[in-house]
Amino acid sequence: MRIFGVPVQFAIVVVVSAAVAIFFAAWAADARVEARSQTFASTGARQQVPSGYPGVNVPSLPVTLSSSLAAGPLQESEKELWESSVLFLCPLH
Repeated sequence: MRIFGVPVQFAIVVVVSAAVAIFFAAWAADARVEARSQTFASTGARQQVPSGYPGVNVPSLPVTLSSSLAAGPLQESEKELWESSVLFLCPLH
């Protein structure tokens, strides 16, 4: 049996392989975006904690990092083009 001149088994393997590749690529992209977001959140959380609360220790940050954080609010990490594309293609992510 053939679909568009291609054997059905081959077509099924190609479709399933493409779906699995897109799923794992989206998983990797999601993990990368999540890791970047956690890095921004952890540095921002340390910087924004008021020092007047008892039992809360604000760790000192390097001068370059603390001055860049004090200059303005933290920006959301931007997704790369391949990450945005793969996350758009995968409905599960």
